[in-house]
Amino acid sequence: MKFEFESEKKRKARADPVAADRRRLIFLAGAFVVVAGILVSTLREANKHGAPAAPQPIPDESVPESSQLAVPELDVARVEALVEDGSGAERVVLESEAADLVLAAARRYTPRHYAELEAPELTRERAVALTADPAAARGRPFTARGRIVALRPRAGAAREEQSLGQLELEDGATAHFLVLSLPADAAEVGGFVRVDGLFLKLFSSEDALEPGRWNEGPLLVGAAAVPSYPSLGTVTTLDRDVLASIEDANLVAAPGQAPRLVSETPPEPFWELMAFARDLPAGAIDWAEAPVLDQRLLDQILEDPAALRALPVRIPISRLQDGRVKRAGENPARMERYTLGWIGNVTWRNVIQFRSPVLAPDLGIGDLVYGDGFFLHNFSYESSERGLRVAPVFVLHSLVRHVPEPSKVLTRIPWVMAGLGLFLGVLFLVLARRDRRRSAEFYGEVVRRRRERRGKGSVGTAAP
Repeated sequence: MKFEFESEKKRKARADPVAADRRRLIFLAGAFVVVAGILVSTLREANKHGAPAAPQPIPDESVPESSQLAVPELDVARVEALVEDGSGAERVVLESEAADLVLAAARRYTPRHYAELEAPELTRERAVALTADPAAARGRPFTARGRIVALRPRAGAAREEQSLGQLELEDGATAHFLVLSLPADAAEVGGFVRVDGLFLKLFSSEDALEPGRWNEGPLLVGAAAVPSYPSLGTVTTLDRDVLASIEDANLVAAPGQAPRLVSETPPEPFWELMAFARDLPAGAIDWAEAPVLDQRLLDQILEDPAALRALPVRIPISRLQDGRVKRAGENPARMERYTLGWIGNVTWRNVIQFRSPVLAPDLGIGDLVYGDGFFLHNFSYESSERGLRVAPVFVLHSLVRHVPEPSKVLTRIPWVMAGLGLFLGVLFLVLARRDRRRSAEFYGEVVRRRRERRGKGSVGTAAP
């Protein structure tokens, strides 16, 4: 009887419409909480990956130090009183006291001085201007590049060894220099050098090949001459012979052979390709037809780099993992700065290194970027996590920041969820009101039936 009583209670509970509505409300509330939790988690992940922290600016190593630059003092008035270069006969003489005075100041000049003072480069036009009024430029910094056509030693103050020479500038003009040191690989006639120095006077020296002929030009006094290169000028075609001299790193050596490690990029082909990327005329290459750099192409580059040398390649949207603007130093492309960095992509097994004449100051480390460029060579490097590795080097003609558009789906989800929440709220109110009404009706019906049963019971037990 107890079992039958409990079964009867369960049957009545299932038949109870109020209990059924409550179960539906509980189910809807649980479903809403689960969906809301999924939405919050999804939006957090989307914000984490779609809106990363502000990228770090690319450091510019070519920017001078913040400290103020102290320019070495030079008594220009005294130098002017010691120097005479108004006539041809006076320009043959090098006044020792004046030379030593200017040299004492020039030895305290650094490359930063010439860069920040924006020392102009000597050309035929500037040489003519100096000839017209040498006193106006006395003691000012200049730069000269050219081939050494004459060179002789000179004893300076305290018997200090100096080098007095003549340069043939790239436009054919003549300049002279007086320095304390020459580069070992260019310390002879025929060497190509760069001289940063202070203008002393107009000087004239006899031609070594044609006695009796005098070559006149400005005389710069500096601390040292440095190796330089003839200018490449505007490069619109590549010299394949220069590119053919490049070597590639290869860690997978043939049996019995050591791996080939190449950690440096040869300067001549590197600057050839850099100048080509800089000077490339618009429309010279149909970049839309160039292959996109994917893992298949990366494998081909690593396996047979010589066959793909200078191949035009499109870099897909990838992550800028590292980068910096570097001072170029002396180079035949006459570039002052360039960008060097690393790019990675989730579809690549390798990272790539790039160099580019494009400075792109708006880029930051961590940005999404894309661009066009040329494969240069494979080089070896030491990875902090994976040991010795090989990476392709590309020279980029363009490097652009990619700004992804906001996801329409993610922006619409909150509105959908808000609408769903409003709908559920209204549904809760409607069901609650109906629940109260049906509850009242149900319990009224229960009371009525109990009264009927009691009424029948009292009639059935009455006395005859």
